[in-house]
Amino acid sequence: MAIDAEKLRTTGVYEAQAPLESVLADIAEIDKAERQYAQVRKAKVRHGFLSLGIGVLGILLAVFAEAGALVLVGVLMALSGVACAVILWVAAYRYGRNLTTYRWRFELLGRLAESLQQDGDPKAPVKVSLGLKDRARLLKEEIWPARPRGKQRFSEDDWLSIQGRFLDGAEFSETVYELIRRRTYVNPRGKSKTKYRSRHFIGLRLACPQELYGDLRPLEEGLKKNLRLPASATVRGVKVGEKAVFLKVRVAEAAELIQANVMMLLGLYRALNLARQMQGRQK
Repeated sequence: MAIDAEKLRTTGVYEAQAPLESVLADIAEIDKAERQYAQVRKAKVRHGFLSLGIGVLGILLAVFAEAGALVLVGVLMALSGVACAVILWVAAYRYGRNLTTYRWRFELLGRLAESLQQDGDPKAPVKVSLGLKDRARLLKEEIWPARPRGKQRFSEDDWLSIQGRFLDGAEFSETVYELIRRRTYVNPRGKSKTKYRSRHFIGLRLACPQELYGDLRPLEEGLKKNLRLPASATVRGVKVGEKAVFLKVRVAEAAELIQANVMMLLGLYRALNLARQMQGRQK
């Protein structure tokens, strides 16, 4: 399925309901579009410098011309040249900037799709929603008493959700969101300062066929104790029902999101293989 690059640039949201192979093809198109937008931005910057050069020539003409008409022409050249330069530079900064800023997000989705493709059902479509712009919503704002005129704001950006099915019939749904804390205060010199902290959270739910794995509830304690994760990741929640497992993990370093995801799935299936053996013995 071909993507609408211009719509993606303006909305900053990629959505699809297709097999993982098609999602990977879309990611390749997004990557191509981002590189093209980067080239357009560079061209706008160059044209801005050309316009500024025309403005400088206009200033020189207005200063050194003797005839009044030439002075007027010089002033018009200077004004139009500088104005065009500013407009082009602002446009260059904004054009497709979201795709560049959040390149790491669609690259991460591509790596995630590749890892899921190994055990995912190739015929079953996955449902994907990926945010490629700042969509953070304010959770709360309060006084930060530790610093003079201190305030802190907490916001949340739900930027990825993906749902699909594995070859064994288990259905997975995953969400990734970013929790952002911004603290502002005034230092002893009277200058305003801002401190920024970001943490990512992965919520993974796996609904398993009961005839294959049986009752999953005995797995809860083992998952809490034995789930291995990268250095910056910590388990924030484990819930196991009769047919489904839910894991919540906090990841401090965005670079470890993929590794954390893979290790979560490996830990889950290590426990599920045990449940499958127990179910086989009972049968």
